[in-house]
Amino acid sequence: MDEKPWQKTVILRDGDGQENERRVTSYLLVIFGNEADLGKETELGERAVAGRSLENDLSVNDPLMSRKHFGIVKHDGLYHLQDLGSLNGTFLNQQPLQKETPLKSGDIITAGRTVFKFESRTELESIFHKYLYAAATTDRMTQLFNKYYFLEELKKQNSFARRYGKSFGIVMIDVDNFKRVNDSFGHIIGDEVLKFIAFKILASVRENDLASRYGGEEFAVLLPETDLMGAMAVAERIRKHVESEILEIRENKIGATISLGLAVYPQDGEEWEEVLKKADERLYIAKQSGKNRLVGPDGHL
Repeated sequence: MDEKPWQKTVILRDGDGQENERRVTSYLLVIFGNEADLGKETELGERAVAGRSLENDLSVNDPLMSRKHFGIVKHDGLYHLQDLGSLNGTFLNQQPLQKETPLKSGDIITAGRTVFKFESRTELESIFHKYLYAAATTDRMTQLFNKYYFLEELKKQNSFARRYGKSFGIVMIDVDNFKRVNDSFGHIIGDEVLKFIAFKILASVRENDLASRYGGEEFAVLLPETDLMGAMAVAERIRKHVESEILEIRENKIGATISLGLAVYPQDGEEWEEVLKKADERLYIAKQSGKNRLVGPDGHL
């Protein structure tokens, strides 16, 4: 693999005294702050910006940070830390940043309530860090995002939509008759059905959509910058993809269906809690009115 312009190669000596080349890349990593942000990182290229804005290279949910709080820029072979006119200032190793300052691996950057670490790593170290972050934000069984990560991203999307006049959709999904599957075939096969549903959801959503396992046999999908018609199209595509395939597990043929509730910001509420509640209420209606159906605003089916 070719070395990127911002990477560098260093010589490391192993326990036998042998010298080995290792490619080193620099990262900005969240080590303290909002729980959903912990472990977030961005690979540093020529320039990176951190702050509350979703448009940043590293976006965090910290009300004490400015939208574009600080930047890291590379010149003369070194990364330098810059404050971008933030309201509450930027601190480097617990000292107020007065001017652009070069960084070294291990430096601690504090902005608002969030603490970042600047570090340079070999490829093997980077793989390990990515594994740790995935373990904290991903449901182990389905490999979708977990509920906590979904809710934190939903809060951010709510703030972004309000600021820029955008819309977004929430789809709540429940597997129909799942208890019957567990009772008839056992929990091991029940788990395989959940994995199948997760796969179908992931295969049906768009690149920027966020699919999660919400709990038990329930899933949730966040549809950023999506209006009602777009959200309905995605949700119905998910439903049809699940319905269209018979799952064969250990000589058992199982047909699965799902019920879905859809809500859209801002017509279903100005706050994310309201929109989520509407989607959940419509999921209940879908379950009560025959299952294997989508219920959206104004009773769309």
